[in-house]
Order: sequence, then C-alpha cells, then structure tokens
Amino acid sequence: MTSATTAAVIRAVKRARRPSAATRRMAAARRLAAPAVAAALCAYGAAMWHAGGTAPPRTGTALVDAATTADVNGQVTQAISALFSYNYLDPGRTDTAVRLSLTPAGRSQYTRMFAPTRQAADKQKAILTTTVTHSGVTSLKGGRARVLVYADQRSATSAGGSPSSSGTVILVHAERVKDTWKIGRIDTFT
Repeated sequence: MTSATTAAVIRAVKRARRPSAATRRMAAARRLAAPAVAAALCAYGAAMWHAGGTAPPRTGTALVDAATTADVNGQVTQAISALFSYNYLDPGRTDTAVRLSLTPAGRSQYTRMFAPTRQAADKQKAILTTTVTHSGVTSLKGGRARVLVYADQRSATSAGGSPSSSGTVILVHAERVKDTWKIGRIDTFT
C-alpha cells in the first residue's frame, strides 16, 4: 500500500468516526437542557421552601393510605361499571346500582345525565356495557375522594344494527357513607 493510499484510508476512518451534524446538534441541546432542568428544579424547591414546604400534598392521603385508596378505587370502579351498563331486558340491575351507589345529589345528577341514554336503549332494544379499564384515586381527604376513571362503553341492539364502542373519561366525586363509598357527583369528559 502506498503512502498516499494509507493517508486516504486514515482520512476516511477519521471522517467515519466524526459525529454527524445532527448528532453534534443533539449533544449541544443536551448540554443546554441539563442546566435548564437543574434551574427549574431549584426554582421549584425554593418555591416549596418559601411556601412552607411542610404542607401536605394536595392529594391528601391517597398516596400514603393504601388500604383506603384501594377500597374507594374498587367500590367506585364497580359502581361506574354498573351505573353505565344497561340492559333493556333487565333495567332493575341498573336501578339497584343507582340505589346502592349514589348519594341523593348524585342520584339526581345521574338521572338527568343517563335518562336520554336509557330511553334510547329501551326504544332500540339495546344493551350497553361499560368496562372500567383504568382508574386512580387523585384525592383522598377524610371521607371524601376523587377518582379518575377511564372506561370502554359498548352497545349492541337486538335489531341487528352494528355494535358501537367508545371510550370515556369520568371524574368521580365520592364520599364515605358509613362503610360504603357513594358517588356524589360525576364529571364526564368524552
């Protein structure tokens, strides 16, 4: 191999090892981002220290009281599945869920909210099935809790129409009545 060929090979190897322009830009962005993140964390820490720093989190005891959190989450999940499922052949099942799962204020709101769906289901001879896929307690303070619920809703009619399906997000405001968590308010986001 000649010295010119050797020099050409060495230059090619050095070029291959050199990072591309995009890689150099990403590295520069990372070098700039690290101090920005550190500054943001310092500012957050200073704000928390200035605010007293000892205040309980806004979630109340949801993060530390695992037993109560699991209890409210389980009861609310079951209630939502039962409340938003409806079978035109067995409306009593939904009525029982309404009676057992809702406070008087929650019952009034639910009736206004679900009445049109129920009437349409009776007319179309439909079966609505709601399945909670994910849920989490966002706040737990004393006998009050908020639970964020993600649910799949499916409907089918006996008239042979094509089944439909949709997802929904529900924020449930629950309160403890004796040993049961009852739903006092439902906020839906579709």
